[in-house]
Amino acid sequence: MKKVITFTLLISSLFLIFSCQKENNSRTSPELTQIFNEQEIKDIEMLVSYVEKELKAKTKTDDIDKAYQEFLGTYFENYFNDINETFTYEDIKNLYSTIDKNTFNTIWQYNKGFNFVLKDSTKSINMAYEKKYMKYLDVLGEKSLKIKGYVNSTRASGVTPIYSIPPLLFTFNTESRKPEIPKTFGDYNTRVYRSIDLITIADLVYHVKIEDVRIQKLKEQEQVKDTVQ
Repeated sequence: MKKVITFTLLISSLFLIFSCQKENNSRTSPELTQIFNEQEIKDIEMLVSYVEKELKAKTKTDDIDKAYQEFLGTYFENYFNDINETFTYEDIKNLYSTIDKNTFNTIWQYNKGFNFVLKDSTKSINMAYEKKYMKYLDVLGEKSLKIKGYVNSTRASGVTPIYSIPPLLFTFNTESRKPEIPKTFGDYNTRVYRSIDLITIADLVYHVKIEDVRIQKLKEQEQVKDTVQ
């Protein structure tokens, strides 16, 4: 009888372990299938895989929770340079061209602007308003005030800003008034929106830096002219 009970417990344990592994390895969610089609979900999986691969390489760990924690642990020290070292714009451009164009358009759009110092047009990446990705965040926002707040502020401002404390990457402790690093990133929806957020931030930072370099060169040229005169 004891052997039968032991065997039954063993089978039950193996079943639970297998079920947990299957859940952790799942590359979709009810919220994703509610909003996106099969091709879009495959492309989103590609975005997540890219971000997580780079984070693991950067932090030298195969544990995605630890990789996120270590990366975000040094985020405020030098993120303006560090994020483009981890997620290079060349890689991001290749990623954009690899996924289906329709998938890109359900997530992002490029907004044109004008830099009055450079006297030239500029472009910056933004969330594609009222497209599928924002609707996906709307669904997640039904259970998360943080996501709902992010969606509302993004829609209200009309742009995707470079937050000093990215709300989708950090949690904010209302008592200490300080950002905190989440301890786990196991939920696939969380991994999706954090991956897309990191890609978006890297793209935004890259183009800001390009403009800064051009402005600096312009100032140097004007200084040379003044010196010659």
